[in-house]
Amino acid sequence: MSSEKSGYVVDVGCNDPLVNSNSLKLYRRGWRGINIDANAALIAKFAAVRPRDCNVRAIVLDVEEDKQFGVYDVEGHDLEVLKSLDLGRYQPKLVVVEMHGFDVTTPAGNPVYDYLAQCGYKLSSYALMNGFLMRVGE
Repeated sequence: MSSEKSGYVVDVGCNDPLVNSNSLKLYRRGWRGINIDANAALIAKFAAVRPRDCNVRAIVLDVEEDKQFGVYDVEGHDLEVLKSLDLGRYQPKLVVVEMHGFDVTTPAGNPVYDYLAQCGYKLSSYALMNGFLMRVGE
């Protein structure tokens, strides 16, 4: 992804546009996207800080989108949302998802990790409860 000069990102459960943001570096490099969060104050902050993006106040339980980079932080509903995607058809190169109870020394057994591994993703990195999984072959 580091060689991609532009692209499109959907950040579900985007939280803050500056602090611990999974998509800020991409935005600064020219990427555009949709930022979705249920918190009105955070969406207002996104609108002020990221005017090129579409910033939406909503709760998402079902997502299907063609994108290169998917960020999913939906407060405990991450696996439900991932299972609602057609990852056979829509294959983001990178998925960033909150992985509660994840242990990097024994990733198998974590439901989110196991599901994405079955869908052709491998763990690339893990930080601040977020797993970064790349599509195999990317």
